[in-house]
Amino acid sequence: MPKVDGYQLNHLIGKGSYGHVFRAEKKISHEIVAIKCIPLKSLSKNSHDNIINEISILKQLKHDFIVQMLDFQWDKAFVYMIFEFCPGGELASIIRLKRSFPEEIVQHFLQQLASAMKYLRDNNVAHLDLKPQNILITGIHFVQLLNGLNSFKVWRQVILKIADFGFSQHLTNDESVDSLRGSPLYMAPEIFKRQKYDARVDLWSIGIILYECLFGRTPLHGMSMSEIAQAYQRNKVHIEFPKNKLSELCYDLLNGLLRIDPEMRISFGNFFSHPFIDLEHMPMVDSFKKAKNIIAKAIDFETKSEYKSAFYNFREALLYLMPLYRWGLPTQPISVKKQEQLRKMIVENMEKAEKLQQKCGIINIDSKLLQEIQSIYNLIDRARDFASKNLYSESLDKFELAFDKSLKIMKENDSKIRNEFFGEINEWMTEAETVKAKYLAEQQQQTSSKEIAKEEKIFVAQEAIELYHNDTKSSTTTDSKPDWYLKLKEPEKSNLSGHSKLLIHKKVDDKKLDKTNDDNDYNNVDNVVDNEPLCFVQ
Repeated sequence: MPKVDGYQLNHLIGKGSYGHVFRAEKKISHEIVAIKCIPLKSLSKNSHDNIINEISILKQLKHDFIVQMLDFQWDKAFVYMIFEFCPGGELASIIRLKRSFPEEIVQHFLQQLASAMKYLRDNNVAHLDLKPQNILITGIHFVQLLNGLNSFKVWRQVILKIADFGFSQHLTNDESVDSLRGSPLYMAPEIFKRQKYDARVDLWSIGIILYECLFGRTPLHGMSMSEIAQAYQRNKVHIEFPKNKLSELCYDLLNGLLRIDPEMRISFGNFFSHPFIDLEHMPMVDSFKKAKNIIAKAIDFETKSEYKSAFYNFREALLYLMPLYRWGLPTQPISVKKQEQLRKMIVENMEKAEKLQQKCGIINIDSKLLQEIQSIYNLIDRARDFASKNLYSESLDKFELAFDKSLKIMKENDSKIRNEFFGEINEWMTEAETVKAKYLAEQQQQTSSKEIAKEEKIFVAQEAIELYHNDTKSSTTTDSKPDWYLKLKEPEKSNLSGHSKLLIHKKVDDKKLDKTNDDNDYNNVDNVVDNEPLCFVQ
């Protein structure tokens, strides 16, 4: 067994890209760590470069959902990389045991991964080997996970961390490479096709991980590397999505991630802002402070009799508080006492929002209609994304579908729905016309039936625009102008009964939670103490 200065190696816990990983204990502080021991004699020149690259990248990275490298050492025989210890093991092991996860838990996992990926993109790092084996679990021990696979209380404690940056590279959004790297079942098609590729291969891998968490297997399960390569080369790969088992938002994200053509794949920007992930309202250490500040604004608006603005601010505060109540903070699980205080605060502010909603005449809509409206916003986002890549035909297709859906909803619902959600349809139409002009210029003098059909279809939006303007002209109230603060950002899980009314779905019995947590606190959040109420409503 290798000897690492200052550490006592205990036992083997796994294998990394180039070496064995041991559980170890720091001799002075008794801190438990994981040490990757890489034998130098077995390394090729390329492997040696990869390790140097991994160390240089990891030295720069510090994020809650990325495994932190604490130190590294070397001697004549080994390089030693010392990491924080993750006692929950690999996500791959839990997928094998659990087979598939409910959407709510998958969404929670994906928020953590998306948060880490955003940090990597901000630092121009591409991982290039994302897979469940390289996603480790902390916050809970593997045995506890094993004994509580069906317990929501257990999943609330799970923290995912991306590991093994052996294949990672510094890549800006404009840079590409062509070396073969990754794991076959999670490797993007463009790598198999030996095409130039960029950081978007990580989006494909995340799509495969999402698929596996939802359905218990990868889309190409059982195929060898050569079989996968041949299938991609012959364009014989078609991924099936059991859509009836997914919510509209989850399906939209999965479908956007698993596009074989990287140009058609969802962009990083749209991935991070996608409503299924909803990074903005992910429970973090500053979530409570944000909610508190927004509630203060709501109270101020209410004092000034600006009731509609007050309602929207109360509602926005609830979008921060609800996930915090449901999941707690990633590194500080919420105690029973604190969860009850948070619940009371949510109820009080929800009642406040409901009274303001009735006073302003703001509408409720059912969850099915909400999903349909959300899908229109998603289509507009994809249309803009395609246009930014000069994929004008694909962009027009998305605009066309968004206009068709908008017209259908506007015809079937009253003017309040139209005014509340479709005030930007003029802007969408202008954008579509700009894209159409670029598309026709690109085609130059070609006048194929496809062009003519597309030109005619774009003007279908005119009927929807006329419907909207007829409503706004006939309205006599000043409140009829749409307030575009409502952007449908929240995931459907937090809003099952309608767009404007939030309900608490308290699926966990507080009495069954760990009573030893009662003394825990939100150490990094203002004003959350046992003798002070969690309410800022006067």
